[in-house]
Amino acid sequence: LFPVGLITKAGVSSPIVQNGTFRGFYDGWIGGRKFAVDMAGFAVSVQFLLSRPKASMPYKPGFEEDGFLKSLSPFEPSEAELLASNCTRVSINVNFIKFRYYNVNIKMKILL
Repeated sequence: LFPVGLITKAGVSSPIVQNGTFRGFYDGWIGGRKFAVDMAGFAVSVQFLLSRPKASMPYKPGFEEDGFLKSLSPFEPSEAELLASNCTRVSINVNFIKFRYYNVNIKMKILL
């Protein structure tokens, strides 16, 4: 898991980490999701994916990520590897920028 910028009006979607331990999710919309994370905020290794034969990607608007990650059970959010220096850094890869819906002011350090 790792933070992702420019997601929802909150400006960032990220795991909440305290003293190196997962505590929850910070997201503009939690919506009752067990895994309140954007698709860009996680990665799954092929080895782990192949060890979960019931993995699926259900289509339910707003719940695709949650449904996919729940299908990897037994797997809990607290078991995820916390990347990006314990989720304190946001990497930026910009292909295009389109500020159509949100005017977000965020102070953050950009690491290149």
